[in-house]
Order: sequence, then C-alpha cells, then structure tokens
Amino acid sequence: MSAFTAYFDASGDDHSQPHVTVGGFVATAGQWIAWEEAWLERLKLDGLTYFHRAELYDWKEARRARLIDDLCRITRENVGHKFGVVAVNEEMKTVSDEDRRQFHLQAYGICGRTVATEVKRWADSWGGTIPELVFEDGDLGKGHLIWLLESTGYPSPIFKTKKRQIHRKSGIVLEPAIPLQAGDLVAHNLFSVVRESYATGKEIRLHPDLDKIPGDVGRIEPERFRLLKQGFEQKDFLIMTTDVKINARGED
Repeated sequence: MSAFTAYFDASGDDHSQPHVTVGGFVATAGQWIAWEEAWLERLKLDGLTYFHRAELYDWKEARRARLIDDLCRITRENVGHKFGVVAVNEEMKTVSDEDRRQFHLQAYGICGRTVATEVKRWADSWGGTIPELVFEDGDLGKGHLIWLLESTGYPSPIFKTKKRQIHRKSGIVLEPAIPLQAGDLVAHNLFSVVRESYATGKEIRLHPDLDKIPGDVGRIEPERFRLLKQGFEQKDFLIMTTDVKINARGED
C-alpha cells in the first residue's frame, strides 16, 4: 500500500489576528508527485516559482481569482482528504493564563494537535497507520505543537519550508516541501471565510473545489479549551465541532 503524507500550513496568529487556522491535505506519494507537477506548471503561467497567498494582494482581482481557481481545481483532482480547524483567540481567554502556560494551550499548537487527531481518525477509519505530519516551519507556536503531540503519543511533527531557502547561519540550502503550498491555499481560504462569517453573519463556504474534497473543517469550541487542561488523558479526544457553517465559497 502506498505511504501517505499529510502537509499543513497556518494562517493568522494569536497576537495580531482574531483567529488562527491550520489546514492541509493527505495523499499518497504518487498523488503528491502528480499534484506538484500540475501545480508548478500552473504557477509558471503567472511567472511564479512558488505560491504564497499573502503575496498576491496587489494582483488584479481577475488574475488572482483565475490562479486560485486553477490551484483549487488541481488540488481537488489529486489529493485524498482535507483537514482544517479554526481557533478564535478571544475564546481562548476562557482558560486562565496559568493553565495556558502549563498545558501549552496556544492557538497554533491546539490547531495543529487537532488536525493531527483528525488525520489519525481518518487513518483509523480504514485500518491504516497515522501518516507523517509535515508542518510549515516558522509559524509561531512550534514548540507548543511539538509538546502537545509528543506528550499524547503522537509522532513528532516534521517541519519543512514551502520554498527553497538558505539557512542564515549554516549556509545550508533547504529544499522545499512543495505540498505545504497546498496547505497555504486552504489555510488562507479558511481564515478569510471565517473572518467574513464573523463580519457579516452570512453562511459562507470554502472555495467550491476545496469544498468537494472529502473531509471536514471546523472550529474549536470554547468549552473544549477548558477540557484540554486535563492533560489530554484521551489522546484521540475530538476537540473541534464540524456542525458549523464555514465550509464554503472562496474569498475571490
């Protein structure tokens, strides 16, 4: 059986933004290879060597929408399952500062731990083992995520970059994990539609092609933060709810 790998990226932070999202996909090595070939070919049409949604704000809307539409379609045609979760920073204040420090209850870490649980549940549903969990390196809260996973029996997360970089101290070239760019795509889309939902109260959805990919997205309810301080006694405890109206249309 082909090995699976799950790739995740984040959008937002717990200091300057109202919420944090972590999203990504799981696929076999063969599926990721096919996805990467189509993805990079499409980026070339716009003169890009990598995708970072936040860098497209100065594009004309029509051009940006065409690119996003094409990348979402390419992703739908190649990946196997999606995962996404939202943590609202204001709601984390239901937990005391002391408990947040003691139990590493930080938005990015909790979101990452939640998608890891969802990946394990997905693998358990068909008798598989949990895939490698690859996260974008550099997001705030990396240490919290490592602790939350390792302390509850999950494999250690792997951190990679989504574009080619040179390490500032060692000079070593860091080759990218291109599928992290798909995580960027869904994490940013989820962040945007949740922000719109809070602003307008309307039911909104992820981009239609992302919405068609099997898998749920959801938010961590406030009472779940309080439960987390019990130390994750049940390592597969589900801490997000999926019966919320955030599965929908894209921001473009």
